[in-house]
Amino acid sequence: MLVADNVTYSYWGQARPAVAQAKLQVAPGTIVALVGPNGAGKTTLIHCLAGLFEPEAGSVRSEDGDVRADLRRHRARTGFLSEHYGLYSGLTARQSMEYAAQSRARAFPELLFPAARSEAIEQVAEECMVADLLDMELDSLSRGQRQLLAIAEVEVSRPPLLLLDEPASGLDPDHRERLAARLGQLRESGRAVLVSSHILAELEEYATDLVVMQEGATLPQQSGLAPGSLRDVYHQVREQAREIPHD
Repeated sequence: MLVADNVTYSYWGQARPAVAQAKLQVAPGTIVALVGPNGAGKTTLIHCLAGLFEPEAGSVRSEDGDVRADLRRHRARTGFLSEHYGLYSGLTARQSMEYAAQSRARAFPELLFPAARSEAIEQVAEECMVADLLDMELDSLSRGQRQLLAIAEVEVSRPPLLLLDEPASGLDPDHRERLAARLGQLRESGRAVLVSSHILAELEEYATDLVVMQEGATLPQQSGLAPGSLRDVYHQVREQAREIPHD
């Protein structure tokens, strides 16, 4: 569970906050679609949720309380995929996942043991449909393959919360289908997932909730979305926001 309450964040020198009193909730077994145009504040808000940016106002809370009380634990137990996720050159996919697993071993002690790490890598690679890539050099992978591998690395410790910033960016139709299938599995397994995008079509298949951002602010969260309804709900929310008088 993750709850953002009136989160506000400003960049130095900007007249207007990048994120202004944002509110949302990411519950277990849900996939929250964070939607808005480029520049709406989605990535900045995700960095606040991940504990990478400290809000100047408001709070981000997990089941353990305010995440600022133990940022190391929160970051370790959050699977964060940035929009520009990097992979090291000169490694195989298996070596890259091994590195990712070792880096999370402090929060997930079972990963301290080589046999457990190896088993986790094999299982997650199979679930993320990248098992056939494990012994390939990273430099030989396509953009779609690298993106799916990056998601597998984020998942290797099976964190309870996943924050994915534009995970389908640059994917071809086949890899988008694989991503959608994997996100559906995560929802069914009870994980809490937030996915940001400005492309509605890629979210309709799996999102259970919708949060629309515009000019740094979030509009009221819409929960319990029916399959295929996200696009219509998005336009309804935007239309209702336009009807609200502004000072």
